[in-house]
Order: sequence, then C-alpha cells, then structure tokens
Amino acid sequence: MISSISLKNFKTFDDEAFKIAPLTLVMGLNGMGKSSILQSLLLLKQNYENENLDKESKFMRLEGDYVSLEDSQSLCYQWAEDRTVEIGLTINNNINQIWQMDAETDDLIDLPTVVSDDNYDIRSIFADGFAFIGADRLMPDKYYPSISSKTYKSTLGIKGELTPAYLHKALNSNEDIAIEGMKSTKAIDNQLVNNVNAWMSEIMNIDMTATTEQPDPQNIKLKYTIDNSSIAESFSPLQVGFGLTYTLPVITELLIAKKNDLVLIENPEAHLHPSAQVKLGEMIGRCVANGVQVIVETHSDHIINGVRLARKNKILSLDSDVNLIFVERKILNGVTISTHNDVYITDDGKFSEPLPDCFNTWTDTLVKLI
Repeated sequence: MISSISLKNFKTFDDEAFKIAPLTLVMGLNGMGKSSILQSLLLLKQNYENENLDKESKFMRLEGDYVSLEDSQSLCYQWAEDRTVEIGLTINNNINQIWQMDAETDDLIDLPTVVSDDNYDIRSIFADGFAFIGADRLMPDKYYPSISSKTYKSTLGIKGELTPAYLHKALNSNEDIAIEGMKSTKAIDNQLVNNVNAWMSEIMNIDMTATTEQPDPQNIKLKYTIDNSSIAESFSPLQVGFGLTYTLPVITELLIAKKNDLVLIENPEAHLHPSAQVKLGEMIGRCVANGVQVIVETHSDHIINGVRLARKNKILSLDSDVNLIFVERKILNGVTISTHNDVYITDDGKFSEPLPDCFNTWTDTLVKLI
C-alpha cells in the first residue's frame, strides 16, 4: 500500500508530503489543489502503461487517457525557482522512489525524466490492481459499449462506461465478488451481480435490480427494475435519476477490488441523496477494512459521516485506518502556496481536531437561521 506521496513544484504545490492511509479522504474548497494529489498518481499510471516509469525511460508523457496536464508550463509550480518537478512515493513505509521531471522548457508535453531507483514493487501498484473512477462518469444512455474504444487498461473504464458490459459478462460467467467480506446483508449469495443489486438497493433505499442485455456485438443495454411493492417496472437509465447510473460503477468497483488493490474515486457523492451518501461512505469503509486501499476526493460531509460510522461501529478499527487531508491555500511572503492539514477519526467517530471553517457550513447556516 502507498503510505505517502510527496510533491515538489507540482501544479499548486511548492513542496508538500501527504500521509496516505488505507482510506484517505481529500477535501477542501474548490481550486485548492485536491485534484492534483490524485493527478500525480494518474500521471504515473498512464506512464506505467506507456512503459515510461522504469529507470531506462527518458521522459514522462503529460497527455493521456487518465489525465491531461497540458504542458510543462502548466505542470510546474508557478513560483518555482528550480523548475524540476518531483513525484515521490513510499509504499509499506519503507520503499521509496522519486520521479524528477525537467520543466525548464515551456510547452513540452513529454518531459525529460530521471528516476531515483528502479523499484519494481513501487511500479507494480500501477498494474491491474489500480482502478480509477472519475467524477465525469457514464451518463444515462440507451446503449453502452461492449468493448473499450480506448487503449488504457481499465476494467470498468475511467468514466465507468464499461460497467454494464462487465456486469453482463459477470452474470454469464457467474462471477463472485472479489472479497467475501463485501457481501451485502441483502444478497442471497456471493454472486457479483446479485451483490451489486443488493448494495444498490440498500444505498438507494429502494428495491431495484439492474439487468443487461446485448442487442448486438457493439452494444449493451442497461435496465433498472424498480419494485414499488405493487408492481415491478423496468426503465432505461434515461427514465430514472442520474444517481443510479452514476453510482453503479462505484459500487461495482468496490465489489471487484481485491485485497491490496488501489482504488481512486472522484466525488462518489455525485447525484446522490444525503442518506445514500452516508451509506456509500460506510460501504467504502467496509471495502478498506477488507484490505483495499481507497483514496477519495470529496466535497461531501455525508460521505465523511458514513466513514465516521464505520469507525464508531468498529468496521475500521484504528485511528490510522483513515486520514482526512484538508487542502487549502495560504499566502507566504507574497506567494500563494497550497498546503494541508491531517485529521483522523477516533474510536467514537469524532475528529482528532476541529475541522476547518469551510466544513462547518451546515452548522453556520443553522445558527444564522436561528
């Protein structure tokens, strides 16, 4: 597992190191630099797939399917004196590697790169066990692709666009969930599709079933059956709320992830009711408790509250299981830098220290109303 990420001259960060827990929640106001933390890993992932991460590689490609960082000028910290950009990783608290990129020349897409060591153990975290579900997820549609039109190696697709096709194949092959501990209390067995539907029903608080069919070799059709206790009706994704379709790849990824896999999720709360966000937060906590490392970028205090419940209910048993990284910007000597604070969740579900003011909006608004 990743235990720390260090960034130097990387976008908004001058020189910052982040503790990465089994579950890491990245939070902060808009434009503070939250996404940059995930983008550093996505940059390494897409260059791993291009075979640019080993010591023999001479460059790092900034443009790709996982992330587009434009060019050397956009990548490098605005006030950097030495225009060397660094990404450092530590895994299992003792294996380190640094990638140094030369951003001295503007407008470069492929940056000259030096690798500190050649640690296969570090590069291997970007192999098949790496998954990313972006904020820009699959939209409700009539059909979904049966195979990827992209060249990246992503089981469900970066937008989750391959989720219907994956579920279709999983049902035909009778695939089980990857970790038995992720079985839903509403599921009758360990079959993946049954558990996806059970978790969807539990999180959405409705009895529902997602089914698939393949009308032709290129397309998969997704349907939702909603059981309102009087009659069960089937609908296309275009006829139901965005929340079902946006959440489907997140839930599926949490159920196919294996122990020691690394899963990155942007804004899992998108289009979800607050009560569903809390339950999804609890599910993420359970996935981490079963050995999967998850990094989440979120604006949702409800997702956090779901994780807090997972701590209080001993699903996540240690303070060190969860780290909340609050990213903010400060002005020092006339220069703007992004920095951060770490907050942990204690055994009783409380925070180790008061949250920054920007996360007290609900309380502040109630005080004004009263």
